[in-house]
Amino acid sequence: TSDRALHTVDEKLALLAPWPQPAGAPAAVVAPAARPLPADLAAMLQARAVVVHVPSMWRFKQWPPAHYRVLIEALLAEGRQVVLTGSAGAHDQSLLAPLRGLAAAPALIDASGRLDFGQLATLLRACAAYVGPDTSITHLAAACGVPVVALFGPTDPRQWGPWPAQAAPAYLKTAPVQRFGNVLLLQGEAHCAPGVPCGGSGCEGHNDSRSDCLETGLSPQRVLAELRPLLGAPSSAA
Repeated sequence: TSDRALHTVDEKLALLAPWPQPAGAPAAVVAPAARPLPADLAAMLQARAVVVHVPSMWRFKQWPPAHYRVLIEALLAEGRQVVLTGSAGAHDQSLLAPLRGLAAAPALIDASGRLDFGQLATLLRACAAYVGPDTSITHLAAACGVPVVALFGPTDPRQWGPWPAQAAPAYLKTAPVQRFGNVLLLQGEAHCAPGVPCGGSGCEGHNDSRSDCLETGLSPQRVLAELRPLLGAPSSAA
């Protein structure tokens, strides 16, 4: 991995340097315009829902579905509504399939494959918190201003950490917990030679590789411990 510390957002903004910039331009990111949710989903959605995004495009960025299961079961047991997001694609649906039966709606809502980016922005702005991996929807959640728990493994957060809604981040390369604005970034732990983050494609160096820092180095209990203070007291207990 490169030792440079330039975030990809700063890198792309630097390309605009030759052109005049508007005076007083805000430093905040702008999420897509909100669009109405499907009526049935809007009717079921509760004010303190937690949005959980399970799928990653590549396995080396994937927090294990079994870990998500423990997380979701704990949230449901505390009386919290959980909303699952993801695409309609076969990959995303295969990861979500084992989790749909954990509870019936409205306690657990499967919104995967039903929402465009504008509708996702509406959902995210309405929820109490979001949990997700190193993927595009996590960046969208950060831009929407919702409290975000981002789960990172091999990827260098200095370059790819979610950009908070109202604060420029200054991520460190390696830190178990980092918080900037509305984003809480958790890094998995591993005792490999490169260290975390390695900047590579997992332990085996390809897209379908395992990443020990995510699979064994970032437990559901640790994620829950960081998430619960963001949510406040549960509405009820099972």
